[in-house]
Amino acid sequence: MLDSWKEISFSNPVTPLNGRSHKVKSNRSRGIVRVGRTSRRPKILDPERRRLGREAIGEKAFQLFARHGYHATSVQEIADGAGVSVGSIFNYFETKEEILQWILETSQGEVETELFKAETELMKGEPIRDPEAFFLSIYVRYAQSILKIEQFLLLAYQETKSLSRAQRTPLFARERRVADLLVAAIRPGIEQGIFSSEALEMRAHWLIMLAHAWALRGWALHNRFTPEEYAEQLGKAAIAMLHAPNAKTVERGLRLDGAADGREKRSARVRRRSPVERMSEVDNP
Repeated sequence: MLDSWKEISFSNPVTPLNGRSHKVKSNRSRGIVRVGRTSRRPKILDPERRRLGREAIGEKAFQLFARHGYHATSVQEIADGAGVSVGSIFNYFETKEEILQWILETSQGEVETELFKAETELMKGEPIRDPEAFFLSIYVRYAQSILKIEQFLLLAYQETKSLSRAQRTPLFARERRVADLLVAAIRPGIEQGIFSSEALEMRAHWLIMLAHAWALRGWALHNRFTPEEYAEQLGKAAIAMLHAPNAKTVERGLRLDGAADGREKRSARVRRRSPVERMSEVDNP
């Protein structure tokens, strides 16, 4: 039996709303099917059926994009994997690029939602007594959500350039909103003199990149650390990065101030005289 989202007549599945048919160019020797663009809109109007269909097609397309690459995957292969015809694909998406856009927006939206939910749950209108713990809880939760979409993240870095400028714009806007949420989580620490306000927006983007490194540097990290270990150490690194120069060292942090003091004392005891100092001793015996 066909899935509910497939239960639709495909007697003329690729006829666009403007009456012109899709032009399908095939190069069978290379296994590539190209579908010409038109101004048609997807034909499925029922919201639930459309959602189920896009999820099924998007899930199969993501698997193929991750395995073979976006450009090396044909619409025919996506259709075969989803168990539908090529024409059926275009009842749910206008173009192959829109499938990629849907995949990236969906995964990115999950991260933004998780981050917003974490901040909402922690704030609840109450004063923040421990801004360091407040930020740490939010950032580690954000990092954990990033670790769960590792393959989506890699696809985003590799293939966002394949989208049009109009399709990229909402993706970039959401990434800026994520950075703004991290800034909002840092501000209570700034107000209480624990975190530095210097280059705040830039630091928020650094924190995003540190979380993304689990996917981008997977070849070096995955065999040495678990996702839980990485998230824990990431939180400690984030706290160390944000501390104000004169902020009191917190027990749960990296305690870099104490370590630095010890190194400075040892360095003072064994410091060598500079060449200028030695020349001065010769000139003034």
